[in-house]
Amino acid sequence: MADFGPFEATLVLIFVGVVSGLIWYELKVLRTRRMKGEGRSELSEQSHNALVTTRAIRDALSGNKVTNAEADVLLLRADGAHARGAYKAAVELCSEARELLIRERIRSQQQGELRRLDRMAGSDEETTKEKLAKETPPNFIQAKFTLNLAREAVEEARKRGHGVAPAEAALRSAQAAFDAGAYDDALKQALQAKRAAEDSLPPDVQVVVEGGPERPRPAAPAPPESGASRPLPGLACPQCHAAASPDDDFCRKCGTRLPRPGPCANCGAPVKADDAFCRKCGAKAP
Repeated sequence: MADFGPFEATLVLIFVGVVSGLIWYELKVLRTRRMKGEGRSELSEQSHNALVTTRAIRDALSGNKVTNAEADVLLLRADGAHARGAYKAAVELCSEARELLIRERIRSQQQGELRRLDRMAGSDEETTKEKLAKETPPNFIQAKFTLNLAREAVEEARKRGHGVAPAEAALRSAQAAFDAGAYDDALKQALQAKRAAEDSLPPDVQVVVEGGPERPRPAAPAPPESGASRPLPGLACPQCHAAASPDDDFCRKCGTRLPRPGPCANCGAPVKADDAFCRKCGAKAP
């Protein structure tokens, strides 16, 4: 076997160096290609997502009749760039198309608001409140509300054991008038029923309507001065049944003129307002 001298060693070193250089170069080239391939794949995915998103925006706005011809052209150019592999250009074109579509949507919304304001300014259409006011008969709402107040007042007086016969009679008349469509009469009768029921309650009682605010009872009337006439039992207004005094010409509650008793029909003797029978012959007072 030949001796392994310096020349042979030099050849081996050169061979090893060349092989190492080739390996390093191949590794570098492969790595660069792999990185380029990964970058290109990522750009391709971005380009595809941009195209899908832009098409979705365009289709959604088209459903609302918002279109832009320039944006459609940009989207076609982006499709071509993506097909050629110019992914970065496709992404930029899609971005420009989206901006145009968004600006078109804002412009369309502004024009729609202006048209709506113009219609409101020049419209003579009646509002819902005005229509209801025209369609509802006069005093319908007032009568219905006052009937509810009267019912609550009568119920409160009944619970406390007070006499509510006059109030119930007025309430029945009010309900009958309301059912017949005579809302003016129903309102008057309901007010009378409410007053009659409240007059039978103590001054400190408050009548509360379901779903409505509390209504304070009116303050108790001041005691009459010395010598002033007081309401006497048995004397009452024929309209609202409120108590009346002998010298009252008109009802203090509803203003109805009170009947004045005349002479006794039997003997002609004078009869006072609080007389139930004639003081001379005992006949029933007129």
